[in-house]
Amino acid sequence: MESVATSSCSRDPDRRRYNYIWRVVGLPGETIKATGASLVINGQPVARERVREEQGMVIFRERVGEATYEVAIRQSPPDPPPDTSVTVPPDHFFVMGDNRHNAFDSRYFGPIPFGAIIGRKL
Repeated sequence: MESVATSSCSRDPDRRRYNYIWRVVGLPGETIKATGASLVINGQPVARERVREEQGMVIFRERVGEATYEVAIRQSPPDPPPDTSVTVPPDHFFVMGDNRHNAFDSRYFGPIPFGAIIGRKL
């Protein structure tokens, strides 16, 4: 799976639209469990390799299928994101930001519909 998508969704109380760049980590029918810094897809922990430390964060290289990418995880997050366990419904994606402890993503508002995707990162 190529795992980068850009989505435009109304997600704030003021009802304005914002464009976010998120990493697609779950497709329809997949079960996603995100707890603290860990990510499990269909019962399999996502492979993660420590790469470096930068500005109080540890940078990891994750691998999902053939896709590899880097994520930043704060060593001591003040407000960690909520734990989430969900099966992605038809016609939806589960998305996460690469700055895992500072990303407003599917852990907060659930999977997003395909129709919300407006492009992809090249």
